[in-house]
This record gives sequence, structure tokens and C-alpha cells, in this order.
Amino acid sequence: MLDNPLEGYLLVDKPHGITSFDCIRKLKRLIPRGTKIGHGGTLDPFATGLIIVAIGRGATKHLGNLLGLDKCYKVAVSFGTEHDTLDNTGTEGRTCKIPELPQIKLEEILHSFTPGYEQVPPIFSALKSGGQSLCRLARKESPDMDELKKIAISKCRAVKIYNIELKSMDLPEFSFSVKVSKGTYIRSLVRDIGDRCNSCATTTALRRTRVGIFSVETAQKLETFSSADAILKNIISITKFHS
Repeated sequence: MLDNPLEGYLLVDKPHGITSFDCIRKLKRLIPRGTKIGHGGTLDPFATGLIIVAIGRGATKHLGNLLGLDKCYKVAVSFGTEHDTLDNTGTEGRTCKIPELPQIKLEEILHSFTPGYEQVPPIFSALKSGGQSLCRLARKESPDMDELKKIAISKCRAVKIYNIELKSMDLPEFSFSVKVSKGTYIRSLVRDIGDRCNSCATTTALRRTRVGIFSVETAQKLETFSSADAILKNIISITKFHS
């Protein structure tokens, strides 16, 4: 445990299968009690990639600015099914015919989402209704899914899709990279791609590769931070981070 207060940022490569808060919980055990800590953008448990962690009052006060940064992702998709969570960790819902379309047509559909569109967020999300997250409401016993869908639709928002590029295609699977504005749900984007292909689709893998100017290539695996010394070695000062 460190004896002196810390101020700065860590670039963490979140692993698959844990929450963003799990990352914070692990790091919190290594810093002085009472030190403020937070992160600049949640990743779903099934997703991997860059999380920017702020440590100390001077760093955490800028978290709002971090949340507003553009983000880049690599996304893997499967046509033919849609899950309630819009990723493959949820319960399978509707099934659809796998679309028969050439690569050029899929690229055309992907590009139709630029420079942006009105997006309905997922039901399984952290968005609040009546003081509770939609995700928590959806996981209650016998939830009213129709009502939750109405709530999600009421929270429709304009999002920006700056760039989207098909990376691979071997139907029913394909993958793409994308750069988006804050508040964009990639799971919803995949759902909407499926709709525009007259099919349905589920996100099977998701990796955040960039937040603003910061790349996951310069981040450290979570297991790297196994000691206070490892935090000290990798922390980026407030001045350097915001320069």
C-alpha cells in the first residue's frame, strides 16, 4: 500500500469477463485509503480494451471531460440471431434469415450510418429510469420488457459515427472498426446494422482501441498492476496527461 497521495492516470487494458468497476476495485486496494478513483467510460464485462483510470482528486475532477472523448472500437458480429442484451452473453431472442449480400453492399450499409443517426440505446444498459438502471430493471423477476423497450425508445439520442470500415466478411460472421462520439452504444449499432440488412445481428466481441488520443497499445494489462510500485511506475501525471 502506498503511503503518499497519488494524482494521475493509468491506461488499463481491461480483460474479458469482468466489469469496469472490478478493475477499479482491484486498484483501490493498492492506493491510500480515502484516495478518490474513477474511470472515464464503462466497458461491458464481455468487452476488452482501454479504460482510463483517474486517481486522486485532481485527476478525478476531469472525468467528465474523459467521458466526452471520441472512442474507437473493433467489433465482431454474427448475423441470424438477436439476444436480449444485444451481445452473445444474453438470452437468444428472435432469429432471422442470414442475408445474402456481396461485400460491396455490406460496406455500403455500414457507411450509411455516417456521419451519424438517431440511436435507441439497449435495454441492458446503465441508463436510469426512476432512479434505477434499465439493466437492473431488466434483470428483475418477470420484468415488463415491453415497458422497458418504451423507456429505451424515449431515450433515443443523436450519435456520431465518424468512420466505419469493414475488416472481414465470412457470412454469417463479419467484423468492422468504428470511431464514434460519446454516448454511442456499439451493441445498438450492430442491432441497427442487422435491421438495415433485413436481418438481425449480435455483437460477439468488442474491443475498445482508443479514447481520444490515447491508444490501447500504450495501456498495461490489468494484472500488471499487482503492487503499489507498479502503479507508481505506470501513472501519468496530470500535467503530462492534459498537455
